[in-house]
Amino acid sequence: MIKPDGFIIPEESAKIHGITTEVAINEGEDLSKVLSDFFSDMEDADLLVGHNLQYDRKIIKRECLRTKINSNQLSKPQFNTMVNSTVFFRLPRGNGTQVINFPNFQKRTRLL
Repeated sequence: MIKPDGFIIPEESAKIHGITTEVAINEGEDLSKVLSDFFSDMEDADLLVGHNLQYDRKIIKRECLRTKINSNQLSKPQFNTMVNSTVFFRLPRGNGTQVINFPNFQKRTRLL
């Protein structure tokens, strides 16, 4: 959990995940420490795997810029489960063509 720095956690969000601004301030860690630990854990990885990975990479890169932390490890080869599993989620249209459906991660995991 990240310690808020210049933002508050909206009440609507806290109702969903249960983390209030107060809890995050008291129990969270500084973003730069979390990012350093994250990249340390990635050092031996040859491949990044994630669901909707390009979104996550964009957010992490933005936070690395803000904290002046090198994000080069995000350039490693990657496997995006959302994109690479679309072959299993092609739904027929009325005109005979197919449309790709992107079910959420939980539904996709259950279906696979």
